Order: sequence, then structure tokens, then C-alpha cells
Amino acid sequence: MHCVVGKQLSRIGRQRGFTLLELMISLTVFAILVSLAVPSFRNLMLNNTLTAAGNDLLASLQTARGEALKRNQQVVLCLTANVTAATPSCAGAATTANAWFVFQDTNANGTYDAGEPIIELHSALNSGEGIHADSAQSVIIAPSGFPSANFGQTQNVLFCDSRGLGTASTSLARALLISTTGHGTVVNTLTAVTAAKTAIGSSATCP
Repeated sequence: MHCVVGKQLSRIGRQRGFTLLELMISLTVFAILVSLAVPSFRNLMLNNTLTAAGNDLLASLQTARGEALKRNQQVVLCLTANVTAATPSCAGAATTANAWFVFQDTNANGTYDAGEPIIELHSALNSGEGIHADSAQSVIIAPSGFPSANFGQTQNVLFCDSRGLGTASTSLARALLISTTGHGTVVNTLTAVTAAKTAIGSSATCP
């Protein structure tokens, strides 16, 4: 019995923790792994933010179509650069926007006038993120639920930040493509996003 206990104590005595060198090597490996993971995680978060913005705008487009039918009135979805103002205004052509809103276009002139009912007001995007679109940067829905033939309609909306469009086959921006019938699709491939930027023109100032 004493012999067995003695052997056990001997083994216990021989157990040891990390040496200082082993600890330093472990910390170095950990630091390398973290440095590789952080940029990828940051890109993932930023990409998800732009995708969410595109999906939110698509949902607002669907709201505008539904409200035009329900109210039997022209309804406008327009981008804006001053969503926090007491009276927001549509951004207009070649302007970088950071939000949008949906309103009932009571006088059917295609732009927002004080007193017209605001149906939906989207909060501004994060600093450094911008929205660019072609035409008048608005989609004007007739009471039929389809885009009005009396106005130029936005068909390409680009969401981007300071990272630009992307490199090689990796897209870092997002775009909402709007058909002539008023249906929308959010795209995330570099080819589709680049095509949207080209359609918008030089005002789409993604770096």
C-alpha cells in the first residue's frame, strides 16, 4: 500500500505547467490567428449591414406599392439626404443619400410637399455608408400599383461604404435592381453591383 501511494505521489510531483517559452509561443500563435480573423469578421459585419439596408429599401418599395393600391393615390419612395429635418426632401439626381422615405403624393407632382402624409421614414445609415441611384432617385407608384409612366423611374440603387465595390470576384457593395413593373431584387455579386454603378454614372462615388 505504501509503495503504491509513493508511486502516485511521485507522478504527481513530476507534473508541471507551461514553461515561459511555451506560454510565449502559445500567445504568439493566438495573436496571429486573431489578426487574421478580425479583418474577415469586420468585412462580414459591414457586408451584412449593406445587405440589410438593401432589403429594407426593397421592403419599403413593396410598402409603397401596397399603399398606392390601398389609398388609390400616387405614392412615392424617394431617397433623401436630410431625413432628420422637420420636412425631409427627395435627394434628386446625382446626390448621395443616406436614407429614404415613403409618402402619399397628394398633388401627384412626384416630389414631397409639406403636409403630404409620410407613410414610412427610414432612419439614416451609419456614417461612411452612402446610397446612390439613377434617374431622380425615386420610384413613383401610380394608384394601379405599378410605376407611373409620367415620371422617370429609378432602376438601380447602389449601397456602398469606404471599402468601394470590391476586388477580383469579391463584392463589398450591394445593389437593388428595380424592374419596370416595380419589382425589386437585391444583388451582391461584383458583376451585378458594377453594372448598377455603371448605369447610375459618375455620381455613384464609391471609392
